[in-house]
Amino acid sequence: MIEGAVLFGSAATRRLQGSGGSEVGYPFVTRAAGVGYPSASGADETPRGEMWMPIWTAPVRISEVAALFSEGKAQVGRRIAKTGVDFSRAIAALGTDRGVQSFCRYGFQVRNGLAYFATPLSRWRVVSRPEANLLFEFDHWLVRFRREATGNTSPARMGQVLRAIERAIMEFCQTGDAPRTANILIALGEAEATLAQSPQFRKKHILKPIPLLSPKWLEAANDGSVEFRLAASLASVGLRENMEPVQVGAVWAGWLDTDTHPRVVWGHGSLTDNLIAVLSRRCMNAQQEQRKGLPLAGRYTTSLNDIYEFIAGNVDERRLEGLLRGLTLINWRLVQESTQATGDHESLLPGLYALLKLTHLPNPFSGISIPYMPAILVRAAAGDASEASRQAIRRLRGCGFIPAVEAISEPANVTHRIAGAVLFPISKRQEACLAEVILRTRT
Repeated sequence: MIEGAVLFGSAATRRLQGSGGSEVGYPFVTRAAGVGYPSASGADETPRGEMWMPIWTAPVRISEVAALFSEGKAQVGRRIAKTGVDFSRAIAALGTDRGVQSFCRYGFQVRNGLAYFATPLSRWRVVSRPEANLLFEFDHWLVRFRREATGNTSPARMGQVLRAIERAIMEFCQTGDAPRTANILIALGEAEATLAQSPQFRKKHILKPIPLLSPKWLEAANDGSVEFRLAASLASVGLRENMEPVQVGAVWAGWLDTDTHPRVVWGHGSLTDNLIAVLSRRCMNAQQEQRKGLPLAGRYTTSLNDIYEFIAGNVDERRLEGLLRGLTLINWRLVQESTQATGDHESLLPGLYALLKLTHLPNPFSGISIPYMPAILVRAAAGDASEASRQAIRRLRGCGFIPAVEAISEPANVTHRIAGAVLFPISKRQEACLAEVILRTRT
């Protein structure tokens, strides 16, 4: 141990890429990050930092160890890893290149009064994870946000969302699986929502929205859950501009000049309430602008089976909304259109849903445009299934279709959820399936 300790030569260094002054530097020492282990908290982010100790399981030459310790640092892209979160991102490339099997993470934390102890926090196995390159897409934004969120005058909420992002990143670096990738998107979506609710903070520090993410995130974060599929279909409609005061261009995203834009209707109510609000606003805007179709088309259509699960209440709405916020950050203009397979429950979908959906389509049905009728959605949102169905039947008959029913009754809470489910985009084939259920064959 004494022979190995000789390699830990300390020296006074100046962090050329930081704003701090001179400090004592040791190999593999970074700023402390209060995330990534069970007892983590913001109080653990002491000024003494943390140290990542490399572990070998095979013989190695002393010259190789000396070379590794002489560098004493890890790279995240083109910059030096400054925090424990950065180091966790750099471990794969560093360990693979140097033959390191794992790292033991130590924090210098106060224990037994005012004494500092080197406390082992976690063991990090070195595994090459090419998907970690996705993190570089928002790396510049994260560095800027971290600097402002950890300031002395920053609101506590900013520090909380920052730690949520860093916690999700460190968990992802350990496993690299789809659920952890999805958690990063959820944390990013929550961060943008927090910034949207803090206009003075973001304007003071000139913080931009999270940059558009590549479609690679869609595949990497797909955990196969019904919540992910539903959230992806909603996000593909382009709901980011309805959730936050953000303007989205072809390759950029920026804040609107006003924080009370009429198209931003997503509030603190339930998920269903917000879906209905977005649906109503989009249809109303199309009517005011005299568009031919409703702006409800998506590049990632929903299966009728998943819609059935939503109407039945068999989904985790909190996670669905979190995934929706994160997936709206993707540049959906670059995503190829995808149709999910229709499930076996299409015949179990309520007839009321078929009526409402056929009267809220983005394109003509069977070559016939069905004009938007606000009263249909208003009555459905109020839980009045009978009147909503009568209005929808009247509209379909006026367009030459023959519904197979005169009116439909549903409980108020189910009717309310059906109204929200209308926002999910479906394919042409699924439209035809709904027509077979609720319409008679025209002769």
